[in-house]
Amino acid sequence: MDWEHLDLALRNKTDMYKIWRSKQHSGFCGTRVQVGRYSGDTSPDERCPNCGRRETAGHLMLCPDESRTKLLGETVEDLITWMSRNDQTDPEILYWIPKYILTRGDKPLSMMGFMSPRFRALAASQDLIGWREFTEGHISTHFYEIQSFHLAMSSSYLNGEDWTKQFISKVMQITHSQWIFRNFSLHDKKHGYLRNKKADEILHLITELSEVAPEEVPEDSQFLLEINFTELKNAHLETQTYWTLAMDAAIKAKALESAHGARAKQMRRRLNTKIASRTKLGITAVEQQIRKDGMHRASSRPDGAWAQDTTQGTLDNLLQKRPHPASIMGNLKSNKRFRKPD
Repeated sequence: MDWEHLDLALRNKTDMYKIWRSKQHSGFCGTRVQVGRYSGDTSPDERCPNCGRRETAGHLMLCPDESRTKLLGETVEDLITWMSRNDQTDPEILYWIPKYILTRGDKPLSMMGFMSPRFRALAASQDLIGWREFTEGHISTHFYEIQSFHLAMSSSYLNGEDWTKQFISKVMQITHSQWIFRNFSLHDKKHGYLRNKKADEILHLITELSEVAPEEVPEDSQFLLEINFTELKNAHLETQTYWTLAMDAAIKAKALESAHGARAKQMRRRLNTKIASRTKLGITAVEQQIRKDGMHRASSRPDGAWAQDTTQGTLDNLLQKRPHPASIMGNLKSNKRFRKPD
């Protein structure tokens, strides 16, 4: 594996490009399968936004979607154009490598057809590395050896090191273009997979909510059901989403209101139907207090006099002046003024 020229090819790339390449090679790129693992969903959507198959990192260069296949062919044509410039590529490399990429690893490079012993050694070495690894920049060191010899005999201004470095960048660009196309297909705000999926879910929800009875919505929110549903289904996605959220909130508010009303009625019914005992009502305790105070016996005094004395006693208690704390302390027997002299 030619690590040296891979390092040279990545040296002038941006940090984000290097991060993408590392995640793609390690299998931790943000594919539908990988995103589903940390999404928290019990049954996440793992389908490729283009072909609908299970999308892993290895699926990136194997997607059978017609548009993706067309893009692969166009990017390989760009590679052929670059390789053909100024006789800068060995004829066997120029012939076999584009076909090796387009077969998508279906057949080992060394088994594709007649080759010279020198190129067959390159093919056998590359087969040990692998087709997917090749598309991610892992190439055999034989490329540099063959190209160094060819460029020494050609009119090209490139040397073996420059050619190998640029070749690795061109191959990785083919893979990266597939990733960019995939992301556009997934995240495009107008025609992306996620947008279309959300639009289908919203339309299905609108159909369900349009059948809600007016009694299930608060009176001040029933205007939501007076909307033209034909126009709503053709409206912008944001408008549809806003209406569904408003309807959902109205239904929940009505359910909460009904629940509170039913609970209050049930509590009132319990209070009205339950006959509490005299003890629980506190009547017994009051009667016991009256007996304890001796007030349960009938009085022989006239009612008017008893009432007058009771009222007067109550007023005297209220109007009685409260003694000062110093006066209380002074009247205590422990006060020094009341002690006998020694």
